[in-house]
Amino acid sequence: MNNQKGITLIEVLVTLSILVIVSGLVYGVFFQSLTSYEKTQSHALLRQEANVILAELTAAHRKLDTYTLSTDENKAIFLNDENISNNAFSYELNINGQGISNSVRRMKTDQFIDVELTVSVSNDEEQTFTISTIINKVSGGDDVEN
Repeated sequence: MNNQKGITLIEVLVTLSILVIVSGLVYGVFFQSLTSYEKTQSHALLRQEANVILAELTAAHRKLDTYTLSTDENKAIFLNDENISNNAFSYELNINGQGISNSVRRMKTDQFIDVELTVSVSNDEEQTFTISTIINKVSGGDDVEN
């Protein structure tokens, strides 16, 4: 009877093979989740930037009688000659189905405007977010009866 203690070369190779397979699976899941997280963060930033621009446009449309919207060659958005956009993003703005590109447009607030805004990351045009909405001037509530 030969009673030797220890592990064989086959056992070591099988253990290493299993370790490599499990490590590869963990590595793949980790980097897939990291990529997914980065895409989600980028989309959230684009959505937030679009909401900021629309909030500025809504406030101007509701508070002012007239205002101007314009863009420049860098795709920045100007409201009454004030830049309301962020240099990290580029923008495409359509008002009532017409694009505002390198032009100035005077807006009257006596009627609604149909706004479509596309925000993209300046150095990666594949990351975009588009939102469409209608902005209307809210009446002052003078017609409410008690």
